[in-house]
Amino acid sequence: MVPVFAFTTSLHRARLLNLIRSTVPFVVEEDKHLLLHMEQLIIMLKKRRLLKKGDRVVITTGIPVGITNQTNIIRVEEVP
Repeated sequence: MVPVFAFTTSLHRARLLNLIRSTVPFVVEEDKHLLLHMEQLIIMLKKRRLLKKGDRVVITTGIPVGITNQTNIIRVEEVP
């Protein structure tokens, strides 16, 4: 099973995401430049031993941030 790390600004949404199998939700501050801070989120996941060097991650988001149902960016990155 592949874990899904979900970052949200809503505690309510995080609680709902917790009910979905293999989803690990995180509540974060609202950030209009989420992609610029994605490296910090990956470092945090490495510190918690949820990711390791060489893992591949799929990042999905929407620009502009904060508009629902607007996923228009999908990136695949290897964890440094």
